[in-house]
Amino acid sequence: MTDKTKRGGKREGAGRPKQEVIRKQRTTRLYDDEWELMKAFERIIKYGDKEACKRFIEEHEEKK
Repeated sequence: MTDKTKRGGKREGAGRPKQEVIRKQRTTRLYDDEWELMKAFERIIKYGDKEACKRFIEEHEEKK
């Protein structure tokens, strides 16, 4: 049997479409309590009010 059938493989238009904007992965080291705060803040940024997070950061950076 020398002739192989073509099964599977690449197909034009198949697969998940590429995203226009790619979110980069970041790494950091945090204690458990800091991680819980970071996760909560991240959820607000992704699914909530991103502008409110920006204002919060700006207000607290001014106090330094």
